[in-house]
Amino acid sequence: MNMILHGIEAPNIVHTNTLAENLADVQEKDRFDVILANPPFGGKERPEVQQNFPIRTGETAFLFLQHFIKMLRAGGRAAIVIKNTFLSNSG
Repeated sequence: MNMILHGIEAPNIVHTNTLAENLADVQEKDRFDVILANPPFGGKERPEVQQNFPIRTGETAFLFLQHFIKMLRAGGRAAIVIKNTFLSNSG
């Protein structure tokens, strides 16, 4: 709806599982200066997807954070929505 309201009538949307991409394949040309994200909380990923990440976990929020860090250019900025206990893991 937001894209329609801003006049984007033909967006280039790719339907894929971003986490299935191997982080080792990310090159400088694939990186971004700014990342804005609201990753899903509480999701679980399959073990074969977890193999794409240096820190293996089934928790999608942790996998997405690793993905965002890899996709950010040096000196880039990110704004990522996280749940209250994400950094402390205390609940």
